[in-house]
Amino acid sequence: MRNLKRALSLALASVMVMGLMVVGTGASYVDVSSEQNQEAIEVLQAVGVMTGDENGNFNPDANVTRNEMAVVMSNLLDYTVSSYKGTAPFSDVPSWAEPYVAACYTNGIIAGYDAKTFGGNDSVTTGQAALMLLKALGYFQYQSDFGDDWLVETTKQGSLAGLFDDVDTGATQALTRNDVAQMVLNALEATMVQYSGNGGTTIKGDGYEITTGKATYDDRTSTDKKYGKINDESANNNGKYIVQLGEDLYDGDLTKRPGSDDFGRPANSWKYQSTEVGTYSEAPDYTYVGKVTKGTLYSDVGKTVVNNINSTIGTADVNNQKYGVTVSVDGTPVTVSKGDLFDSNSSAHIQGDGKNLTGNGVQTEVYVDNSAYTIEICVINTYVMQATGDYNESKETLNVDVLSGPAKENSLDLEDFDTLAAYGEDDYILYTYANNEVQTIAKATLVQGEVESSTKNSVTIDGTSYSYAKVRSDDTAAGGEDGLTAFTAGENASIVLDAYGKLIWVDDASLSVGNYIYVDAADTTMLGKNAVAGAYTADGTYDEITVKKIKGDNVGGSGVDEITDATEIYEYLTGKGASAPFNTAHKNWYSYTVDSSDRYTLTVTSTGKTVKSDVVGESVRFLTADTSIRGNSDTVFIVDDGSDITVYTGVNSAPTVTAKSGEDVIVSYLKVDDKASKSYASLVFVDASDATIDDSTASSDLMFVLKLNKTYKDANDTVNVYDVVLNGEKTTVESTDTLTVGEMYYKIKTDSDERVTDDSKVFTTAAGGEYRKVALVNATVEYSSGALRVGTTDFTVAEDAQINLVLMKGAGDVMTDSAADFEVYSVSARGLESSLKGYAVSGTFYAVTTEDDNDELGTLYVVVKGSSDGITGSTLTPDDIDNMNEMEAGDVLVGDKDDIDGITGAPSDMAEGGHVFLAFEASKGDEITLTITDSDGDVVYKEETGEMSKGGTFRFYVSLTGHNAATGGKSGAWVSEDAGNATPGEEAAKGTYAFSIIGGTDDVYGAFTVE
Repeated sequence: MRNLKRALSLALASVMVMGLMVVGTGASYVDVSSEQNQEAIEVLQAVGVMTGDENGNFNPDANVTRNEMAVVMSNLLDYTVSSYKGTAPFSDVPSWAEPYVAACYTNGIIAGYDAKTFGGNDSVTTGQAALMLLKALGYFQYQSDFGDDWLVETTKQGSLAGLFDDVDTGATQALTRNDVAQMVLNALEATMVQYSGNGGTTIKGDGYEITTGKATYDDRTSTDKKYGKINDESANNNGKYIVQLGEDLYDGDLTKRPGSDDFGRPANSWKYQSTEVGTYSEAPDYTYVGKVTKGTLYSDVGKTVVNNINSTIGTADVNNQKYGVTVSVDGTPVTVSKGDLFDSNSSAHIQGDGKNLTGNGVQTEVYVDNSAYTIEICVINTYVMQATGDYNESKETLNVDVLSGPAKENSLDLEDFDTLAAYGEDDYILYTYANNEVQTIAKATLVQGEVESSTKNSVTIDGTSYSYAKVRSDDTAAGGEDGLTAFTAGENASIVLDAYGKLIWVDDASLSVGNYIYVDAADTTMLGKNAVAGAYTADGTYDEITVKKIKGDNVGGSGVDEITDATEIYEYLTGKGASAPFNTAHKNWYSYTVDSSDRYTLTVTSTGKTVKSDVVGESVRFLTADTSIRGNSDTVFIVDDGSDITVYTGVNSAPTVTAKSGEDVIVSYLKVDDKASKSYASLVFVDASDATIDDSTASSDLMFVLKLNKTYKDANDTVNVYDVVLNGEKTTVESTDTLTVGEMYYKIKTDSDERVTDDSKVFTTAAGGEYRKVALVNATVEYSSGALRVGTTDFTVAEDAQINLVLMKGAGDVMTDSAADFEVYSVSARGLESSLKGYAVSGTFYAVTTEDDNDELGTLYVVVKGSSDGITGSTLTPDDIDNMNEMEAGDVLVGDKDDIDGITGAPSDMAEGGHVFLAFEASKGDEITLTITDSDGDVVYKEETGEMSKGGTFRFYVSLTGHNAATGGKSGAWVSEDAGNATPGEEAAKGTYAFSIIGGTDDVYGAFTVE
């Protein structure tokens, strides 16, 4: 086995080696992607021929000098360079390079410009590097091999050997590190030769010299299997292997095998000494971004090829020269017909599985192999996720929330993505996905601005039109119908773009409230010829602004939508004008722009409203006089007590403001995004100058206590330090009281030292109410189109809902690090489902609804203490199937006897009323247990099969209406308590029930509803 010692002792000889020697760790380079010769660079890194610098860069665009090329060749050919030190004949070689130049010179790999000049600081040219590599392959053993021009002969032989594949530089041009890496890899895959003959006979005469004949070079062959590790030609070469340079140098430890990558693209997989180097796709014959039509594909692939597609479309017939066609989407094969893909002059989408495969933001690659008679079409989608926190340096992870696409990850690891440290909280991340894992990530572009217009296909923001990406258009859960967002002209919007500039996500949360301003009529005056108004920004900052213009429907009277006269502006804002419509003060929220002279144009908001009303802190419906408007955790309250301004964020933090006797509290609010369809206030200005203010309410924080971290003495106090999850973030708090580990606290109160006190409220188990604590036992999570089911509890998800997933030690495979004490993630409802999909979890959830006794979810914590692998199926109705055998393991069928009777295979002895069927798969000898629990976690039904007499798919069925329908021990009637102590006969109450079927091929978990 070749010893890759690589002479590390020389690594410090000079920084001028520029990382060509081994100092790396084998990781990918931060400045190398598929745009460079990534395959070559990473293979050469693995075998130690070329590596990067100490900063993790390969510097692919840097030119390579002749001195540095000597280092590459010495590493490639494994010369023990120390033994050549001091033997180079050249006078212009620096000490750090001299042993490498000497080794290559002595072995006939390089030569100087003359006897004393090497020219090592000159950039190595394509021709020079090719000659070095050709000599390593065994060529040019005699001077006569060069003919009249060494460069012509070198270029000719280099082309025949394949050294210039994927290298675009001319023979006399300088080579970059990127180019050198590709040429060296080409050499490793090239055939070695051996020569015969003596290089020709030279006849000298008076004034002439004639050389006749040349050496003959033949491919080296062997029967040793190590020479089939890069390219195995033995089947077509009488059992002999043709020797490639990489096979010879590395004794068969460097292997290359053709196959496909995770996206289904033809690819080469490299290993060195049994360690995976990487899998690298081949260059496609055709690449498309966007819609691919049948006509385009027909034209590019060609009529001759299309006409010779095999009737069995997925299979190639080499003997009869018939092409096989395969199509994959994100690495998953799809079913196609010839007519789905090829039709001359057709503008229709190519299709698979009956759906359009391509569209905006979709990359399609086509590979045509005229030797193997295959056509491979690979479709690659781009999806989006968002970082929910900054990069964690200690764990080398980034927590994420998957917004679209099939990924289930709630965190990414530096081990998989070496650019991860560049991402921070709220960054949008584009990703591709195949083979059940994220393949690539890239930072998305965020565009913010004013919407000018929108259609079903695009939105125009600040003069630029952005088309929807296909994955967004198809994502009905993300937007409205067909996944599209209803934009309103004039509103501000923030959109996320994919790598092709297509709209892939709409960032509602990033819309700033900063473009709204509250104008106080009492502080508006005429200053010279200008109307000057007192105004408050969304952060409570007060300023006096010069108002240039006011815009809005009929602001200047009927049909007058704009006021520019300063006096009329003053009269409009103060209500002090003599004529309508200026007889009412217009103190309210306005959107605004500012010109270069710092003059404001105010636009009347659609939803801004001013009322006289007390404010009730901690109440969702915070106005006593207008119960139509609600507050949430993001609502900003700006309270003016006549002398000071105080800003409160969140309805639970808002003070209680009560008008003094005979006075009024003036409240101006603006709905979220200034949309009438919203029911929540975004901004609230409270004029409390004639009111009393009680802001002694507790904070709106939610705090889950993870564990007692430590205890210390502070004067006479014993201080407990707790690890907690506070508003979704892991942190620590102090308390001189004893807090309950494993409990959720709300309305947190602190003492003068900001230590949490035990009079903070603790969640209690409750089926209703605003604050809920519910136990989870073998529970599953489902989400669809705004509806979230956690165990047996159903919620609708508020648009600004905050959802957190807490995984405690012992939670099982749902954890990223099973050794961690806990893991905390901020996720969306969809992300929660993705994180827990395929698991039945036990623990507790804590929910805060938007108001008492409703089911709109504002905040949710799911605390998982245990999990089990299992499967869930589909919830069916009698209309969904024609035969009971169509039910698969995990499926649930609920229906009335009269409806179920029409299904083939339904039991003939069902009693009247409702029934539930629960499918599972089992093998002979399995013992199966069915357990059904109600929303309180109490067991309401339990059944055991004993040993199964055969294997297959089976169904429990249970009467829901109190009839004992047991037949053969395989079904039964509802019971009201633990099945061991109860008598069948009670009717199932309306509600949602969880079930588990344990002991079969897979454990089955799920839920069903009795209506």
